[in-house]
Amino acid sequence: MNAENTFQLLAGIALFVFAMSQLEDALRHLAGRSFKVFLQKRTNHPLRAILSGTLVTAVLQSSSVVLLMTLSFVGAGVMNMRNALAVTYGANLGTTASSWIVATLGFRLELEAISYPVLALALLVRTLFASNERVRHLAGFLTGFALLFLGLEWMKDSVQGLLQSLDLARYAHFSPYWYVPLGLVITAVVQSSSATMAMSLAALHGGMIPYESAVGVVIGSEIGTSLKILLGAWGGTTDKKRVALGNFLFNVAATGIAMLLLYPLMHVLRETWQIRDPLIALVAFQSAINFLAIVAVYPWIGAFAGFLQRRFASDDSDQIAKYLRRVPKTTPGVSLQNARQETYRLLRKAVHYTERVFGIESREKRSRWQAIKEFAFVDESAIDRYARLKRLHGEILEYIVEIQREELTPEEIDQTGKLVTISRYAIHAAKNAKDIQHNLGELSSSASDILDGVYQSIVAGQRTFTEQFGSLLDRSGHGELEQELSILMDQCNEWHTMDVRQVLEQLQENSIDELGASTLLNVYREIHSAQNLLMTALRELSHLGVRDA
Repeated sequence: MNAENTFQLLAGIALFVFAMSQLEDALRHLAGRSFKVFLQKRTNHPLRAILSGTLVTAVLQSSSVVLLMTLSFVGAGVMNMRNALAVTYGANLGTTASSWIVATLGFRLELEAISYPVLALALLVRTLFASNERVRHLAGFLTGFALLFLGLEWMKDSVQGLLQSLDLARYAHFSPYWYVPLGLVITAVVQSSSATMAMSLAALHGGMIPYESAVGVVIGSEIGTSLKILLGAWGGTTDKKRVALGNFLFNVAATGIAMLLLYPLMHVLRETWQIRDPLIALVAFQSAINFLAIVAVYPWIGAFAGFLQRRFASDDSDQIAKYLRRVPKTTPGVSLQNARQETYRLLRKAVHYTERVFGIESREKRSRWQAIKEFAFVDESAIDRYARLKRLHGEILEYIVEIQREELTPEEIDQTGKLVTISRYAIHAAKNAKDIQHNLGELSSSASDILDGVYQSIVAGQRTFTEQFGSLLDRSGHGELEQELSILMDQCNEWHTMDVRQVLEQLQENSIDELGASTLLNVYREIHSAQNLLMTALRELSHLGVRDA
């Protein structure tokens, strides 16, 4: 096998996937809230929801973005599960639009000659107008468009080279069904059915595989593209599980229909409809199986939504909280104990969040499920992790409000007030860390040795603090920590004073400029505030005598 052509094929695939992500990101920002409003207002009936999902996905070229929009609407209660499923069905059909563009333009026009000047113009505009967000995203769209066809061109060229060194005659007799697992694996790896289709089109165009084999690859890609969404949803909210499983089962249905109708549908497309071009016939097959799957499941969409709602009950399983369960109203003491344990858990999670912001969380602290998600590139983003913290905070507050409706003793009333304060301190500390995450990123990537040294010092200081704080947190249920917390508070105050003094000295010596000094002072202020909030929360919690069970 020709190594040069092999690497060119892999580079073409990687460039195509990267270009798709650039297009997705640019279109998502350029669209703004208009697509969200469009999707929200035009999904009050399953048929309209399917059409809206198809249209929005065809424009945005990202079914995952449409799924995220749908999840947010379901979570907010503005879209029911039946219509949410309809949107996902339409999204699966809409995502085939890119295949039509590639098949009709990518293999008929010499787009490589056009791609280079478009890429040069886009990168130049992106550089000159970096401060203009809308122009920058428009340039990003043009960049993605140019790179998309460059990646396709590399795949086409590599296929021609590989044909000279491969003996494909021995594979000619293989049934299309043998290629279904191949399509599933490829799509699960690259996580883009559009990329799998582009590879299939390039291989078909170059004569590497026959039309029937390419159809098998496309069938396998139907399930492969939904595996990452399914994996990412597990361990998430109930609505996320419902939509992800609904999308996965729809793709399973589409795959089953395609395998059952493989030869009849190929005959209809090529003989009845007279589609002689194998590239167009392949794309038509992909669109047809998604359309037929929609027709097949549409009458049962209400029943399917009911099944998903029963499969994932929305009571306790929808909670992020671990200890907040319904208890008899005659036992407020048990409810208070649950609230105390969950508040302790929120405080610990807030500490873990700050550790991840600073990049100092040890892998031992991550669950096996988190490790699996990270390996599969579906780990939660910093925004998602903070959103989960806020939701846990909200669940605690809601639970405490329910407790306060019962007949409580003065001591129990005082405890509920303290728990509200402690949980507020914990979430505020996490917010302080979130607010300076971009500043930390700028410091870590700075070319200045001084700023790099400051960043390393900040991370080392935060690691020391979290280690000491974590030790106290582990012992919070075994007695008072007043003296040790006071020592740690004094130490943090001393660190903060030294850090501020150092920044002012560097500014005076012109080692850093005014902007750098302002940024550092803001970072130190947020860090110091977060540390004090965490320590104050732990002090109050230790007085209640609670720790994680």
